[in-house]
Formats: sequence, C-alpha cells, structure tokens
Amino acid sequence: MVRKRFLLLILLILCFIAAGCKFFAASAFPSYLTQISAFVDLGDEMGGFIGGAGEDFECRLDVMKNSSGREYIFLVIHVFSPDKKKVIILDNSLKVRKELEDPRLGELHMVDANGDFLIGNVLFSQVDLTLLLSPGVDPYRQGFSDGANNFIMWMDGGLPYQQYSNVWGPGSTQYPVVGAGIFNLENIGYSLDRHEVTLFLNRVGDDYSQVILIPAADFWPPAITTPIIGNYPFFPVDRADRENYHYTNDGIVVNNHDGVAKLYGFDGAVKAEFPICYDSDWVEAYDTEGSHYYHLDVRARRLYRCGTWW
Repeated sequence: MVRKRFLLLILLILCFIAAGCKFFAASAFPSYLTQISAFVDLGDEMGGFIGGAGEDFECRLDVMKNSSGREYIFLVIHVFSPDKKKVIILDNSLKVRKELEDPRLGELHMVDANGDFLIGNVLFSQVDLTLLLSPGVDPYRQGFSDGANNFIMWMDGGLPYQQYSNVWGPGSTQYPVVGAGIFNLENIGYSLDRHEVTLFLNRVGDDYSQVILIPAADFWPPAITTPIIGNYPFFPVDRADRENYHYTNDGIVVNNHDGVAKLYGFDGAVKAEFPICYDSDWVEAYDTEGSHYYHLDVRARRLYRCGTWW
C-alpha cells in the first residue's frame, strides 16, 4: 500500500511537470494570487463581444490617470475576423464605467495635455469619459504629452515625431536618427515627476531590447540630438513583446520569454525578479507610481488588481 501511494505521488508530480505553464495558468491558484487586492469577472463584457472568435483576437491593457489623479483601466479587445474593436473602461475600484465598440481604437494610448484619454484615435473626456473630437492621428503609433503639448512618433528609417498643441493643432515634424541598424519602437513611457521620456526599442538582429531615456524638453524644436543612441543614456533589457514593457517611477518592468519578470533601475541594474508563466492568455498594465498593477486572465475573463512584487 505504501509503495502504491508513493508511485501515485510520483505520477502526480510528473503530470504537474508535464502540464507546465498551461496548468498553472488555468489553476485557481496562480502565482500572483498573494498580491491580489481585488478582482472582477468580465465574462459578460468580454464574452459577448468575442463570441466564437476562438483564438483569433487579442487584448491590450493600459492604466492611466487624469489631471486630478483619478485612475482608469482601459481594456481594448481586437477581434480579427470579422474585424471589430471594443474598449472596456473601469475605475480603480474595478467598476465598469464605459463600453464602446469603435473601429478607430488601436495601440496608441496616452493622457493628452488636457488630461483627457486617447486610445487609438478615440478621445475620452477625463471628466465623464464622453467622446471628444478625434485628433485625427494614426491609432497604431506611439505618443506622450509633457503637459503642454502632445507628441506622436513612429518608426520610418529614423524616429520621426510630430508635435501638436494642447488642443491637437498640428505643429512641426522632426526626423531624428536613432543609430546604426533597423529599429522597432515597441513602447513609450513618460514620467511627469522625472520629466523624461522612455523609449523601448528593438533592433533587428539583437536578442535584447534597448531602453533610452530622453528629457522631454529635448522633443521641442530644434529637436533631439542625433544619433539618439550615443547621445542619451541607454541600457539593455530582456527582449519581450511590446505589451510586456512597463514604465514605473520605480523602474522598468519587463516580462520576458523565459518566465521571469524583472524590474530594472534607471541605471540598467536589475533591482528585483519575479517568477511568471509566460503565456499569451494574460496581459498586464502597471501603475506609473509603482504601487500596484492589473492582470487580466483572458481565458477566465477576470481582471485582478495586485500589489507590486518588489
């Protein structure tokens, strides 16, 4: 009897190992459970929109604050066939405040110079989330605001960017050179406290990403000093997908492909690590202050608010 129980225990352990990440991702006790402070079931809001799309959709999660410091979470769902997009907006108590289907939604996410929220080419009022006049920008570019003007940038050989007024009046376009090689702009972070723009760049052929720190004032004419690499502080971080780079005032969070989340200081040193299960079935967004983050379990349709792990 003892031998049978021992063999059964060994068999269970081997099953757990064979199941790997998928087991833990589907488990009721995921690795981030100890940091959870609240969660909400979004089955109705997500399920009805996704329908029978199977795996043919993607989710993006962003957290942003308006000019008075009120926090909102933006979940953008893109179903590929038939092509359609939806945003679900929640407050920091995880109460759903707004749902909207709109083809103008996209990857662009920023708080503009007036404190309003731009998701793709859809502008939401910071007061009551009503729709404002669209600024007419490309919904798949990147952007930030320094509190006075808005900036939209993209990759096209170099790193061109266009400056806009606080009411989205178009201004000048600059064309700074990044450096040798072909780069992809994966994400942007901006800190009002540091008055600094963080660029997340991947160079084709490299097995790492580069984080570049640029004072926001340098984006005003006569433009950034070029080439960017070599004239501004930069450091390497683990390579990851674009939704897995996160800016916080405590440092840069990268969820890499090896099942480890790392917090990098602004000097490039690793300050903390946290084991994760790298899986396309979840997405995250970190509060800029670094006190908490949000984790969406796409499969379970649950959104969790968690304390940070450092």
